[in-house]
Amino acid sequence: MLGTDTYFLSADCWSSSSLKANIIKKIISNVVKTAKYTSDFRIATKPDVYDYEWFSVDTGSKYYLLDTTEDAQALHENALLCVREWYAEADSVDKISFPCVSICVEKNNDSPADRADEIYKKKLEKKDRYSVLTREKKNRFGFECERFYFDYASTSSGYKLFSDTYFFRNGDLFYTINAVYETDEEKADIEEMLDGITIKDIK
Repeated sequence: MLGTDTYFLSADCWSSSSLKANIIKKIISNVVKTAKYTSDFRIATKPDVYDYEWFSVDTGSKYYLLDTTEDAQALHENALLCVREWYAEADSVDKISFPCVSICVEKNNDSPADRADEIYKKKLEKKDRYSVLTREKKNRFGFECERFYFDYASTSSGYKLFSDTYFFRNGDLFYTINAVYETDEEKADIEEMLDGITIKDIK
């Protein structure tokens, strides 16, 4: 295993026969010996502002944006553009996935209220899993949004998850903006990510 102050490269083999063990050890050793540190995690030449047709996102140097449209289209064929924002440089493995903000634009006739109500009703069926379930209207991103928020707390493991989702229409486009984080301390970063989103006028 190789490591810097925050990241590690691990190469291993889960199982092998005793006959293959020596061969595999040599292969892994060669991989580790030839690995070269090039930069911190997700640090690359990137803009501070990601500009798209229907919105822009100011990430600064702290965050990073990835186009996830292809994955979204596998679930929602009406998805036109979807992106996800994370820390550009995570100082622990726990921060690789969360906190994150997702933005998805779809072409459909869906009602934001109906979409939020549908999710809310599904959560209500298992409301004992959540410490907070909130369904409301909220002004954000320059629009009156349908908001659905929940706190998930597993009493057995102590695992927590917070999810804050906004649905709204802009012209003939349907927007879903979802923020997910695991600790109260990450909420400030989530707010910073959300504040960096600018929705463009649809003409």
